[in-house]
Amino acid sequence: MFNGIIRSTGEIKKVSGDIDLTALEIAFSGPDDELKKGDSIAVDGVCLTVKEVFADSFTSEVMPETLQRTIIDSYIAGKKVNLELPLKIGERLDGHFTGGHIDYVGTVTEVVELKKTKNLIIDIPPDYRKYFAIKGSVAVNGVSLTIGGLDTGTFTVCIIPQTLDETNLGSLKINDKVNIETDMFARYIDSLLESKENQISYAFLKERNFI
Repeated sequence: MFNGIIRSTGEIKKVSGDIDLTALEIAFSGPDDELKKGDSIAVDGVCLTVKEVFADSFTSEVMPETLQRTIIDSYIAGKKVNLELPLKIGERLDGHFTGGHIDYVGTVTEVVELKKTKNLIIDIPPDYRKYFAIKGSVAVNGVSLTIGGLDTGTFTVCIIPQTLDETNLGSLKINDKVNIETDMFARYIDSLLESKENQISYAFLKERNFI
């Protein structure tokens, strides 16, 4: 479980492997000095398992399904990535709950440069529109953001200077791809409502003279 607050970034050092398993080596520094073999870590919002830890880097392995559903398949050496360690019980909770499971790969359709901030406009596939709401939460490359605007097929987020400086969102351009994780509570509520609609109630049966 994560909360979308990025406290450090890394850089792709090496991408290797084959079609069955891709290996990433990621250079990192900062507050992640407690990283250990077997730990979970979110890389651009994707929950991965740490395989090995070295003095200034760590490795993780990525399954084909993850490559197909995320931007990891486009990683090359030198790319900056957002890193987040899992939440600890008892810590203050900022951001919003994220699970590290990407819903879809979004495309930046517009970048609006303001004096100190930047607005990103990103597409929404029709099937995911129901999970977005004004002032709701969304994770973009693992960064917890508030939805500032909704239009037909797109949503808008405003990026503050600190986030621009400390994550890879500041370098995004039109047509860049990003990992999108919608709000998990919106997904759960939708699932519950869908199940409710599919239930056959006593009133339904009585109304149709089945009982």
